[in-house]
Amino acid sequence: YIQPSLKRCPNLEVLTRSYATKVLMNPTTKRASGVFFARDKKFFVAKATNEIVLSAGVYRSPQLLMLSGIGPSDQLTELGIPVLRDLPVGQFFKDHLAYSGLAFYTKRG
Repeated sequence: YIQPSLKRCPNLEVLTRSYATKVLMNPTTKRASGVFFARDKKFFVAKATNEIVLSAGVYRSPQLLMLSGIGPSDQLTELGIPVLRDLPVGQFFKDHLAYSGLAFYTKRG
């Protein structure tokens, strides 16, 4: 499904077996300007000029933001992470009960 997008967008590069470790933040504007990532036991920086889309899943997205200094200041300070923005990142997780639509009936008598 990604192949058509890769052909239409010459500035899009998809790296497999890569693991984002931190969002690179511009200290002056406090805007994301890139991402640190690991691949094959080496570390790299990918810089962006326009925008960054953070899509690391329900658990990793808040973790990446917090490792980057965006999150609850008390937790970041306790972990020794410099606070860039005090925001309630990851504070509203909820368990969602799933209903599969199964019903069980018993006969009386």
